[in-house]
Amino acid sequence: QNVTWNIKSPTNLTPAYWDNPYFQRYKNYQNDGRSRFVGYGKLDYKINNWLSSTFRASTDTYSEIQEERRTVGSIAVEFGINRLDETSGYQRFNRNYSENNFDILFNFKRNISEDISFNGLVGGTINRINVNTILASTQGGLVIPGIYSLQNSNIAVRPVDSESNQGINSYYGQVSFGYKNLVYLDGTVRRDAYSTLPKENNAVVYPSVSSSLIFSNL
Repeated sequence: QNVTWNIKSPTNLTPAYWDNPYFQRYKNYQNDGRSRFVGYGKLDYKINNWLSSTFRASTDTYSEIQEERRTVGSIAVEFGINRLDETSGYQRFNRNYSENNFDILFNFKRNISEDISFNGLVGGTINRINVNTILASTQGGLVIPGIYSLQNSNIAVRPVDSESNQGINSYYGQVSFGYKNLVYLDGTVRRDAYSTLPKENNAVVYPSVSSSLIFSNL
């Protein structure tokens, strides 16, 4: 029971400021649970002596539930979807999440002449993320003490649900020229198109150029 010394009055033994710590621990508890699956696969294929390809796929999916309880006899605190002062109630939050990535790469390496080397890669990535959530709670307290169910609510409350779908399509390339294993010139470019940006202007391009000199080969 919620027995405590901070009572409201000699004739009203209910808590005035806070719940009994043991009562709070064993009656008004929360729990979280998650089931998760992570997978990854890769395939390399050599097309010829200067060109090879790589295919990759990965997934990360999980479903989780978060539950919160307040038993009959607790002090009134903000609780539930509408954050009203409640002396009892039950709230649950469900989330389903999935992220999938698919990559394809082509790697090439070939000498243009005895002094000039040439290698690089081109590829693309598809990324997709889906999130579904539902938040639901009772309101006005529990009808039957100790039964933590959304149907055990004095007032029916509409749940809050949401769905989010987003994706990124990426294309990229990289080339490198070398001269006598001494001087190198490299260039890269990447283009990412986001579904969360305006359709007519949803792509971002990242170019780069660099060079290097290996002093030990002078």
